[in-house]
Amino acid sequence: MTATGRELLACANAGDLARVFALYSDYYLFTLWGGGTESSEVDSEEMEEGLARLANPMPLAEEKRFALVAVHDVRVLPDGRVIVIVRNNFGSSLALYVKSGDRYLVDWASGLLDGGTPTP
Repeated sequence: MTATGRELLACANAGDLARVFALYSDYYLFTLWGGGTESSEVDSEEMEEGLARLANPMPLAEEKRFALVAVHDVRVLPDGRVIVIVRNNFGSSLALYVKSGDRYLVDWASGLLDGGTPTP
């Protein structure tokens, strides 16, 4: 989980959303992006901007970059997933990881538990 956390923050700092998304489980990606919308209309300008961000990573400004401080309070759940508290330089968040092959992927994450900028 620490390795995935470090990689996730490095990709977020590089502005590389495609690599960030590769560290999310299919379930989490669907939860974030696959749900329906209130309106059947698609904002094509918003979609183009999102696709451009995926195709052209833009690194975060130095003051907005994440640094992993600690992964703690690790608990294995009965279904094999692992819940942890991840602390970065902006605060702490709760994350749920699922084993996928030889690594862990983010299966769910909360906003920060103690304010600040949300984790990626």
